[in-house]
Amino acid sequence: MYKIAICDDNQTDIKILKEALQKHPNHILDAVFYEYSNGESLIKDIDKSHNLIFLDMQMPSLNGHQTALEIRKKNKLAVLVFYSGIHDPSTDNFKVQPFRYIKKDMSIDTLNSEFGEILEEVRNRFENSIFIAKTNNGVEIINMKEAIYVNKHKYAAEIFSLSKDNKVTSIVAKRTRVDDIYEQYKNIGFEYAHNSYIVNIKKIDKIEDHTICLDGNINLNISKSKFKFFTSRMNDFLISKH
Repeated sequence: MYKIAICDDNQTDIKILKEALQKHPNHILDAVFYEYSNGESLIKDIDKSHNLIFLDMQMPSLNGHQTALEIRKKNKLAVLVFYSGIHDPSTDNFKVQPFRYIKKDMSIDTLNSEFGEILEEVRNRFENSIFIAKTNNGVEIINMKEAIYVNKHKYAAEIFSLSKDNKVTSIVAKRTRVDDIYEQYKNIGFEYAHNSYIVNIKKIDKIEDHTICLDGNINLNISKSKFKFFTSRMNDFLISKH
């Protein structure tokens, strides 16, 4: 299920945009729409972890840019689209990483072309790879394609990845079993190298003896009982991607 948020103080514009998305040839069948008349109400609903967000730039109280700044504090993966009738984009607007900046007065053909690319981006960004983790700091959205490995952590799972400055970071997902993460994401390249952790095959630089060298200068051991199956699974997966 994909969650699409439309935030606009003009109810007619919300209706027009929603209908255009539903009728688009590339529309998302299992989409659920959420409508907001101002930025404050959208921010209050931020834990819904929307996949696609349309933001009007000119709204009372919080404008679109101010709303986007708050959204990005919790939801960094959403496909963000500024949708405006008046304002042109500024350099500050791009700091919140919008995917598109479109005008309400664009021609139908131009809008349909933009909507097609936007909906395709939503599928590419979220299909089969997004994990929503409940942590001590609230809800975190993780793109598992970017995760390096997942380790058992008491009654939780610790997910390791690289930050933008290439430092190894981790998030502890509460009440989550590594086994469940494996079942959900094994098709995108995760495999057990040890009873305690699963590894993202695409993040492997090399294997030396029984040591996996991963992104971020992370080295993990492959247990003897897992070695044959792990290396076979890695070869099969890499071949299937070429």
